[in-house]
Amino acid sequence: MASLLSLLISFAGLALLALSMDRHYRQVFGGFGSVRHSQRVRLAGWGLLALALGILFAARGFAWGLTIWTGLLTIAAVALILLLTYAPHTLRRPFFLFSPNQDPSS
Repeated sequence: MASLLSLLISFAGLALLALSMDRHYRQVFGGFGSVRHSQRVRLAGWGLLALALGILFAARGFAWGLTIWTGLLTIAAVALILLLTYAPHTLRRPFFLFSPNQDPSS
């Protein structure tokens, strides 16, 4: 259960890190965010990655937690790469709070 939760949180963290970049933000939302907005999204992404690692440290210990997190991070990164390449608009709905107008249907 901790591994699945960590995988989902890692995916969200990597997605936020991607959305902090102008190129991916434009792909998903069709506009540009401010520099301050980009910094906040980046900080949230790193925070989620740290949270995912902390969950696995608590559940599996340091050595196994780090090993499992690295593998889960790879799975999450591949999934995100495929989404950003073939269907970037699918990230619009789950991450609508990070869009300029905060409208999930646009």
